[in-house]
Amino acid sequence: TLIAITIGLVLAAIIQPGVGVDLTGAPASALQETIPLSERLISIVPENPFAALAEGNILAIIFFAILIGVSLLSIGEQGKPVADFMDASSEVVLRITHWIMEIAPFGVLALIARVTGAQGFESLLSAVVLAVTVLLACAAHLIIMHGVIIMHFMLKLSPVMFFRGARDAMLVAFSTSSSAATLPVSMSVAEENLGVKPLVASTVLPLGATINMDGTALYVGIVSVFAAQSFGIDLTLMDYLIMAGTTTLVSVGTAAVPSASLFLMAAVMATIGMTPDQIAVTVGFIFIIDRPLDMLRTVVNIAGDLSVSTAVANWEGEFDREIFDRPLKY
Repeated sequence: TLIAITIGLVLAAIIQPGVGVDLTGAPASALQETIPLSERLISIVPENPFAALAEGNILAIIFFAILIGVSLLSIGEQGKPVADFMDASSEVVLRITHWIMEIAPFGVLALIARVTGAQGFESLLSAVVLAVTVLLACAAHLIIMHGVIIMHFMLKLSPVMFFRGARDAMLVAFSTSSSAATLPVSMSVAEENLGVKPLVASTVLPLGATINMDGTALYVGIVSVFAAQSFGIDLTLMDYLIMAGTTTLVSVGTAAVPSASLFLMAAVMATIGMTPDQIAVTVGFIFIIDRPLDMLRTVVNIAGDLSVSTAVANWEGEFDREIFDRPLKY
């Protein structure tokens, strides 16, 4: 995931999809207040966790959430009531999120009409550049990370044979935009096409559908840089590092459902000093092209799940090379 976000940030910095895009007409100055590194590091540890929640201090919230999780693990059964409460709260938030996503298109319609009326169609053409940047980043991550590094160098397997065997799951991921919905197909593909034994497939793939969000992290990084460029925010090396670290941590808890990354995106953009209004405009602008890009990043997520499951099976002696190399039946 960290490699994926790095690829996304590097490509976004090179292609600069947000340069020349003006979503609000606001001047570049006064849009960002420079915060010293020491102050950023100190703010990670919240003085008041509830104040951090109210103020939207994402880094402090992540720190506090990790602290609670580690504490719950350390006390075992005594922490079960709190863990159950957290699970129930998560389900409540996901349901509210679902309702928001149902009515979001109406708000996006009004927002895009406003942006188009103020800036013209040129602002919408920038979405094409952004989409191409995401496409290139997804392809680069698939080829470099899963094809070359994992398959070729680490496992000494054919990348072509891997992608050939994984194609059914990748096609389902492309059509559903959901890692959770693709999970049954992924497990079938891993066992029947890639030679992963059921013990590993049934353990690694469900876990990967929740915590392995390479495509999502990559996408969020690109959009965050796009937003910063469009609002004239100069990103420092520390900003890039914070985005990479925050995206890697937050993506672990992202729901495996369509468009869940929009909320992750808002959290990451807040860490680089963007205001709520700027975040809302950016998310609304991205929403019009989010569905096809969601399909692309879900393909990357699923490919990552299958790649890692193949690697784990290989290392644990639960891998059948004959199944991996045999021709597929059509």
